Amino acid sequence: MSFLEQARTVYAQLKARRNGRVESPVVPLPRYAVNAVNAESPPAYLRVNDRAGRDMVAAALDSTVLVGLDLETTGLDPRTDRVRLRSLACDTIDGGTFAYLVDGFAVDPRPLLAALAEKHLVIHNGAFDLAFLAQLGFTPAGKVHDTMLLAQLLTAGTNERITLAACCERWLVRPLD
Repeated sequence: MSFLEQARTVYAQLKARRNGRVESPVVPLPRYAVNAVNAESPPAYLRVNDRAGRDMVAAALDSTVLVGLDLETTGLDPRTDRVRLRSLACDTIDGGTFAYLVDGFAVDPRPLLAALAEKHLVIHNGAFDLAFLAQLGFTPAGKVHDTMLLAQLLTAGTNERITLAACCERWLVRPLD
């Protein structure tokens, strides 16, 4: 089961619980198994730093419904700072997930924004990332699923951490590097 499929499963279970349809409790998924294929290399990704790579990302966006999105910025103020890197996790035709790391200093990512706007987005701390993308004229038309807000709802009244790393460890049983 790919990371995106695991996230979808957990999201569906959390949504069902929120809507009063208590299903079986969220069962921790098995840890990422190290095998001969992945023992020496991390999960697949492509660093995009030219127009050809950007066109490849556009094609991937055309064939997926749900996109995991994360931004790395030069600071915390969307009015004065810039987006350095965009990480996009997309479904593949074989049922897996592939990540694209778009270098915003090497290639203009704005042509990707129209395709990205139509997708369902999964973002941790979406207000932060969307504020930076809004400076580029991006307005999401599809649903935005903010995992930080979901974590806040699920852990309200506790001292549980809601960082991306803590959420992945708690609900996907997968540590972040």
